[in-house]
Amino acid sequence: MDMKRLSRVGYRFSSDQVSSVRIDAAVLMAWNVQFVKIDATVILEQAKQDAEIVRA
Repeated sequence: MDMKRLSRVGYRFSSDQVSSVRIDAAVLMAWNVQFVKIDATVILEQAKQDAEIVRA
């Protein structure tokens, strides 16, 4: 079975070990991905980079 057929019968999906916060939400929604697991260090590093850009 493919993901579309599985989602029609109620399966929900997650994306694990995501290494970037640059995520295409529309694609995830199309694949019926309900959960995205991102390591806290990835999120914190992106927040630090964003703060440096704002200060510049």
